Amino acid sequence: MEGSNSNEGKPNLQNSLDQQSDVPIVSEEEMEKYALLQKLNLAHEIGLDQSFTLKKEEPPDNSLEKVVTEAVHSAFWDLFKQRISEDPPNLSMALSLLNEIKEGLYDIMMPHQTKLKSEVDEILDLDLLKQQALHGALDVMYFAQYILSVMKRLCAPIRDEKIEELSKETELVALFRGILETLKLMKLDMVNFTLFSIRPELVSNHMEYERQKFTDYIKLSGDNLPVTEAWLKKHIKPSVNIKDVLYNAFLDLLTWDSNHPYPETLILDEKRLLKLKEEYYLMVMTATIVLLSFNSIPPQIQSDISLKEDLKQHIGLLLEGVKSDQQLSQGIQNVIEQIKKDINDKLSSRDMNNLNDEQVTSLSQQIQQVTDLQNRVRGLVNLRVLDFLKLTLMHPGGKTNFPPALVLFKKELESLSNSFMNIVLYNINICFEHYKKIFTKNEASSSSVSNS
Repeated sequence: MEGSNSNEGKPNLQNSLDQQSDVPIVSEEEMEKYALLQKLNLAHEIGLDQSFTLKKEEPPDNSLEKVVTEAVHSAFWDLFKQRISEDPPNLSMALSLLNEIKEGLYDIMMPHQTKLKSEVDEILDLDLLKQQALHGALDVMYFAQYILSVMKRLCAPIRDEKIEELSKETELVALFRGILETLKLMKLDMVNFTLFSIRPELVSNHMEYERQKFTDYIKLSGDNLPVTEAWLKKHIKPSVNIKDVLYNAFLDLLTWDSNHPYPETLILDEKRLLKLKEEYYLMVMTATIVLLSFNSIPPQIQSDISLKEDLKQHIGLLLEGVKSDQQLSQGIQNVIEQIKKDINDKLSSRDMNNLNDEQVTSLSQQIQQVTDLQNRVRGLVNLRVLDFLKLTLMHPGGKTNFPPALVLFKKELESLSNSFMNIVLYNINICFEHYKKIFTKNEASSSSVSNS
């Protein structure tokens, strides 16, 4: 139309440039830090987790990333279907996919499989495929079935079922999509097999490697550990040696305020520490509630092991997912009702009267006090758990006296202790020089303060 603007409805280039100028530019140093952190994380996982394997990365459920990824993939496969459904079929995308799959097959071949590589190279020759496509003679389904036959020769047994399923697929979009997805999984299988094969060598050298990489990372971060220094400084006191300082500091992490950043030296263990913190809280609170319950139980059933086990199991189920005193307060009445039921069921099984009103009131008052940080029983349970954890750090592999009051929670406490000890001792091994530097710096000032 005369006088109309030909750019109407199109994005304005200048506006796009102006918007892009607001996007922060990632510096080369930041990119180097990120790459270093990725290497450090891989070495850390291999060293700390004996069953570590690489897994397929998936965006979090309900995340924008997942929505966008699925939309892009869906649009791609819709376009592929549209192209191959044209008359005559437009096979440009099919040719690109066949070439991509060919490269993927090369990636999962072992170095000695030269004969197979030559065969794939000859049959999936791109120039030949293009010529067939130009003359309307390209049988895409034939080549898809050939690719599956090669994948079957290369795959781990765990992929056999999926490849068999794909070999029966007649719809090209589903077939190509399945082939590409399975190829990605086969690449992971190969990487994990390689990791497994060289694990002994990796483990024997990874400590020194991780120490060096962590030091490099800290240097790129300005050679500064402010959160770590503040964390340790709280525990540095006159006449307290560096190991005790470190053990006390790590125990402090079990009640760490999650709103505050973790020490820089623990950047790779935040998820593990959060999980341990939750396990610690759940065990301490369950044990406290069980012990408080027994203050109101008739003496005739106080030694009943099955009642103790029932209380432990049922309270544990009710507290599942509870991570704070505030959350516990909101559900404490349900806990009280369950405890009353368990006790009354036990009394009934022995032809005894249910708890009377006075006993119920006493029980309720006892349990409601569990969220009070000053509660004496909670304090004792907390102290016994921390003492046991510290002893296992001081004597790894040695026999440690188990706290008698917590024998009902022996399995849980030993599991917590093993996980905690693995993280702590491993981290100290990697970061000891950094901790020693902070300790030495602050030990002198601590001594001078105490002497003044």
